[in-house]
Amino acid sequence: MYKLAPELSKLKKLGVSVEVKFRNSAQKDKREILSTENVEPEIDGLVFQGENGVQRAFSLVVTLPARTDLAAVIIQGKRSEFVNRLSSVNTDNNFRIFVRNVSTYPVYGGYSTKPQDNSVRIISVRNGKLQIFSVAVASRLYPDDGAYDFLVVQEMYRAKLFRSREEIIAEDEIVTDSEEYPGFNRWEAMRELVNEMLSREEITALPVFEPRLKSKFKEPKFNNKEGQIIFFDINKGFGFVDTAEGATFFHWKGTDTDDGLPYFFTGQKISFDSIEES
Repeated sequence: MYKLAPELSKLKKLGVSVEVKFRNSAQKDKREILSTENVEPEIDGLVFQGENGVQRAFSLVVTLPARTDLAAVIIQGKRSEFVNRLSSVNTDNNFRIFVRNVSTYPVYGGYSTKPQDNSVRIISVRNGKLQIFSVAVASRLYPDDGAYDFLVVQEMYRAKLFRSREEIIAEDEIVTDSEEYPGFNRWEAMRELVNEMLSREEITALPVFEPRLKSKFKEPKFNNKEGQIIFFDINKGFGFVDTAEGATFFHWKGTDTDDGLPYFFTGQKISFDSIEES
């Protein structure tokens, strides 16, 4: 089961807070939205449960300390190739407030948020460590139970930063290979932003990157229709899994779960009866 509190606590350590507000779909003014009442998510992040045919609208409010090592951005493009900073709605010198309005759109089966429009990414480069968090309002539609909307926070990536000549290098690939699995976080999409967030002195202080041999990965053995989760994007509802035939992309489409928000954690062993390949 996905639990919201542990992920929020990771952001709290960085000084970041997250709120979600239920708004009228015609309400667009971000400063006006700040004065509306917050929605209190349940333990799994649930903020709304109702009929599939109900159109809804939310606002994500993210507050960051006014530090150069923190940024709020949105990721755009089919291959996640564009990283754009959000503009804050306040002028306080101590903290910055960002608002992203999230709407639901008609889809097969009802109304749902869209992953490309429903999230904010929090980027931290504190102490030479790169962290990327996704903050989103994710929808799940069920024929019998109706529409569910969740506030979901997920640490997408964590790695040490290094320098090599004039380049900054992340310790590992972000999530996975950019060519085989387009649409996930990729280092090339983040490199320019990270350069902007670090001062020349901070870049100079990074350790020098030294390529090192990785230990040979022992291929796990799986039975038919079994696998192990490599990574699962809880907002998008899909990820990739290691199987007897190799790594494969998958999308959760089943309803055989007691949780309104199906979630798979890295390393979890699963049966193909609970997932369906894209």
